[in-house]
This record gives sequence, structure tokens and C-alpha cells, in this order.
Amino acid sequence: MGPDTGRAVSSMWMIVLGAGIGIALPLLTLAVQNTVESRDLGAGTASVNFFRTIGGTFGVAVFGTLLNHKLDQNMDNQLTGVEIPAGIESAELAQSPTAISQLADPLRRAVTSALADSITTVFFFATFVMLAAFIASVFMREVRLRSGVPSAPYDAPTPASVQA
Repeated sequence: MGPDTGRAVSSMWMIVLGAGIGIALPLLTLAVQNTVESRDLGAGTASVNFFRTIGGTFGVAVFGTLLNHKLDQNMDNQLTGVEIPAGIESAELAQSPTAISQLADPLRRAVTSALADSITTVFFFATFVMLAAFIASVFMREVRLRSGVPSAPYDAPTPASVQA
């Protein structure tokens, strides 16, 4: 994908990405729920959600930093020799899609090219994270799915035992 990629193609790839994530996340939760004992289902599910949130926060921070760093570098490279109108600073150029669409053609092409190159860099490095996750999943032991509710649930406290 690049600066000239249309909305239809961009949307198609976003749907593919969303479908992949949408299929994977419930399966990870199911795998954990299948692995823990019945009495620990709540803790297991909460742990999945907690670590998913922490991982997402960490990922956004790291990849957001990478995006901003590469965008600064790419903007400097792309704006060399391009006239920037008075009152506009290069750091503000990529802040709003509406503002980008209103720029003069050579400046708009430079900004969209810098942004596309920066996003491509982020996805390139994200590929290594995905590859590491795939390799880790290959080495996980396979656990057969449970076929039903365990016949002997854990011993829940009775009102009489709580008062004693």
C-alpha cells in the first residue's frame, strides 16, 4: 500500500486484518478457559483480558513512537525542495487528513508519501512480532478441548461452613 492506494483496496486489507484478529482473540480466550480448572475460569479469563490490554498498550506505545520517529525523518526527506506556505510548520502537516487534503499538490504528495512510508515501516517491524508469536504458538503443547462440564465441581463453601 502506498499514497496512491484507493479506499476500496485499503478497506479490503483492513477487513482482512480485522477478520484475522477477530478470529484469533476468542480462540485464545477459549484455549485459556480450556486449560484452567473450572474454579479458575474467572481468573483465567480476566488474565487473558488483562494481558491483552497490557500488550495492546505496550504495542501502541512502541509502534506509535516508531511511527512518529519515522514520520519526522520522512517528512524532512520528502519536504526537501518543496515550498511550505507561510504560517504552516512541517510538524503540523500530517496532523489532520482534512488539512492534508487541502494542501497544494506537490506538498500533499510529499506529506502522504512520508506518512505512507512511515506506516509501512511500522508494519514491517510488526511482522517480526507476529512471526515471534507464531513461532511461540507452534511450540505450545496441544490440549484437547473439554467435552462438557466436569462431573465433580469444586467444593463451594456452604452457608453453614462460612458461619463456623
